[in-house]
Amino acid sequence: MHYYSFVAANSLDINMLNNLESRLELQESVCLNNLEELKLLLAMLGLGIRQTINLDLVDVAHCWLVEGFSKEIAYSDFDGFYQHWLGVSNRESTMDEYGQLIYLFSFMSRFKKAKFKLICQEITD
Repeated sequence: MHYYSFVAANSLDINMLNNLESRLELQESVCLNNLEELKLLLAMLGLGIRQTINLDLVDVAHCWLVEGFSKEIAYSDFDGFYQHWLGVSNRESTMDEYGQLIYLFSFMSRFKKAKFKLICQEITD
């Protein structure tokens, strides 16, 4: 499993992004099987990976800039979005799966407004 953090930053200040407390305030993470699942989720949100960037961040294996405009999805449509996600990703419906996507869903308005939209793949042991 891989943890991908959606980071809504107004600058690419390495010191700020390497401060784990500061970065935690700027991000929401999801746990996915691989990069292909991430790309699928991004596509469902109207987003894509624009380019890899080297920021030398603590506990981050890879970092990408995100492009596109996230789709406006009403909260009343979340269950439909979730069911579609389960169908196209072949992931299991669990409380963890539902929870991580609802948290990400609520974070997307902040992510959309950020000057720099990043996805960071966290290093896990």
